[in-house]
Amino acid sequence: GSVKQGEYLSFLEKIEDTHMDIVYSMLKDRKNREEAKQFIQGELDRTRSFCESLGVIQEISPRSHDMIIGCGERLSAGLVAAVLREEGLRSVNVDLSNAFPKGLDTSRRGYQHTAKRTFGAMLQPLVKQGIIPVVSGFFGSVNRGIIKGVGRGYTDLTAALCAGALHADALQVWK
Repeated sequence: GSVKQGEYLSFLEKIEDTHMDIVYSMLKDRKNREEAKQFIQGELDRTRSFCESLGVIQEISPRSHDMIIGCGERLSAGLVAAVLREEGLRSVNVDLSNAFPKGLDTSRRGYQHTAKRTFGAMLQPLVKQGIIPVVSGFFGSVNRGIIKGVGRGYTDLTAALCAGALHADALQVWK
């Protein structure tokens, strides 16, 4: 459909415009603003190239689908981290997209423990340094794809696994 016909380009342009509006309205520090702009442009350039490739092969796998749906979350996490830095808080965007390079088999009993250990290894060093990790709900390759392998609640699951990995006293999920 839209990949073959290039319709995705207009969607990505709208997404870029919306994110750049936020960058220019909320980020006054020049260095922070430039870093956020580069991050957004880089993420969208990767997504454009990826969609272009899908248009050539005219086929989408569950992992390809995951990469595309994770784009918005990666953009949001990067932007939230920049806004927190603007407010003087030490924060960093933590992209979990490559947390499981070989894929996470969610049909395997106890996969949550593997995920929790992996997230803990990524997040605990940051927290110990007083850095706020801003994590997207998307955590990369899942066998059968994230929607089939985990379900639409994968962002809530990611939050719970991260909270568990950090031994948090509480978890709040705002929607």
